[in-house]
Amino acid sequence: MPLSAGRSSLAVSMKSRIPSLSRDTSSELPSRPQFQDPPGNGVSMTDSGDTSTKAKASTPDLPSSRFIFRTCLLMIVPPAITVYFGIICWVYQIPDPEKIPYGHRNAQWVYYSWFIISVFGLGISRYGLAGIEAAMMEDSYWRAPDAIALFMHSRQSWSGPGGWMRYLKIIMAKRQSPAHRLWWLLGLLSLVIIIALPLSGLSMELSDGFVKGSSPPSVIGYSPETFNTKNENKALERSLSRWRAASPVNLPGAGIAYTPRGLDRNDYDYLTKIPNSLSTEQNVPDLFLIPQAKYPISGRPWGLRLSYNCSVVQSKSELTILPKKNSLPLQIVSLQSAHKEAVFGSGPTSSDVIYAYNSSAENLFLYAELGGIINTTYISESVDPNPDILEYVMWQAQGYIPIQGPVSHDFNNTIAMPIPGIGSPLVMHTNGTVTPNETFFERGSGSENLRQFVAGTDNWTLTNFIETAQPIGVRCQALSETGIATLHPDELTFSDFIRVPPGRPPPPYSGVGWYYIPYPFGFSPWAHLSKPETVFANILESIETPLSIRIGPSQVYPSYVQAADLQQSLMGAYAQSALNLMYYGFDTFNQGWMAENLTCSQPGKILGPGALPPHIPMVMLTIWAMGCVILALVYGFRRRQAETLDGYLFSKLSAHYAKNIGDSPAAIGPRSIL
Repeated sequence: MPLSAGRSSLAVSMKSRIPSLSRDTSSELPSRPQFQDPPGNGVSMTDSGDTSTKAKASTPDLPSSRFIFRTCLLMIVPPAITVYFGIICWVYQIPDPEKIPYGHRNAQWVYYSWFIISVFGLGISRYGLAGIEAAMMEDSYWRAPDAIALFMHSRQSWSGPGGWMRYLKIIMAKRQSPAHRLWWLLGLLSLVIIIALPLSGLSMELSDGFVKGSSPPSVIGYSPETFNTKNENKALERSLSRWRAASPVNLPGAGIAYTPRGLDRNDYDYLTKIPNSLSTEQNVPDLFLIPQAKYPISGRPWGLRLSYNCSVVQSKSELTILPKKNSLPLQIVSLQSAHKEAVFGSGPTSSDVIYAYNSSAENLFLYAELGGIINTTYISESVDPNPDILEYVMWQAQGYIPIQGPVSHDFNNTIAMPIPGIGSPLVMHTNGTVTPNETFFERGSGSENLRQFVAGTDNWTLTNFIETAQPIGVRCQALSETGIATLHPDELTFSDFIRVPPGRPPPPYSGVGWYYIPYPFGFSPWAHLSKPETVFANILESIETPLSIRIGPSQVYPSYVQAADLQQSLMGAYAQSALNLMYYGFDTFNQGWMAENLTCSQPGKILGPGALPPHIPMVMLTIWAMGCVILALVYGFRRRQAETLDGYLFSKLSAHYAKNIGDSPAAIGPRSIL
């Protein structure tokens, strides 16, 4: 065959195959960007050489550079944002605004600034990782293995939900995952920060509270100059009436009882919410009561520091004063009134003293012994470290309803937590009669016998008793002193306490009134319990249980007083004593005065915890920050041909995979990838 005829035949054959090849590849391969050859470096279709040679010729190498700014930004900003969030959580955020509603004055602006910074943080994260992406593409371990994996990096599809959704569509179409390890790494870092930022917003919220102010407050309560000017008799009467009526024991004004640092306020229910109250159930370990303003105050105020606790006596070995009854001198015997009374010792403010008396209330009879000692004084230069002691033991008996005589009614005669082994002033006989216990009332050789102290009232005789009950008792301890201390309103604590006695009272004078040194904190409960004619009724009213019921014209009590009820009653007496001693029972600012040496806070917004613990977003932010810093240190300072995966670098890498795309029968369409 002639050579010209052969060439002509070959040309016809190639023309007939080219359209067919074009149709087949268009149905299987994705359309891809057409990169123009740079001027002066183009290679014509008639040039010799293979496809890879043409691709290399179309994308010449550029000089490599280091892009320091983008790398430094990635190293600095993510850790800074993470640290800022930590500062918000551990410096500006209040753990429990209900317990301590005092926060930083700039908390509101810090709260808003976090959301602004979060927006910039998300953008800077993408900005920095885009540079790292370009550097890692030139690393043999991280570069895309084929063109399909390369196309997944177009427009940083790893950086946001749009690219992730396109990836999911590819997976759902049951095609092979097109992403490579670099896309996954950058995508996970982006996912962490995108999730962490909304969660961080859920971990904090603004609430109403108080922030630092600059003006002096108007306060209610005694100052050291006025503390000893009160009329003590009226003060005792006011405290007694409030105790008997079971009045609330909330502190006035802002109502804050300050505690020493190191004391966990969460352990005490009465300190968990503002305003605080004084306890009638739990022990009071150490409180500092100061003149109260409408809002929390700061500075070094003068106030009353106190502690008290009453516990149920469950063994006679717990009693330290009442067992001394037979060894103390008998000072007073009162047999003239219906309620008999005896006093042993010289008085509670000088040494041990014991009161013994009887009392009654409707169908209940009481014989009680009250013992104690008051060691506290506020004007002495020396301080007695020993606490004030109060011991109270009562023996009860059930009797018939006065006037009516025997009337049937339900009565619970159970005694919980009795004191075993201390005897009884009454002896109940099998025939239903009651006689005094001669042994119980004997003193010494028998020259003094106090059995007459079980005699009833004018309407009572020993034959009116139905039954006797086992004894119950309570022992109380109290400490108090006056002084100044430094307040920490953000913690509701005080420190650096220094004892400062109140000013001495003015000299006494006759006529309108008599002013004298008031009794200390522990004296009021003693005074309330030493009134035999009303004490039993007062105790029953103060605990509001057992409630009396009406039977005919009379009121009767359906059960005995229990030890726990007596404990609550005495705790209430101490609480009312503290309120009366420091605030005279006032709860309004009509008697207020300006405390120029103190600073009052003001209402404002404080930052508290949200619905989510801050530890969760903090961990995620830390992972994101560490990942960014590590990638920046390892890859950010390397020389690379482009700052990001831009058109130049993309075309250069695409040229390497052009043959792979042409050979792939399962190429993914551009809309699915790009």
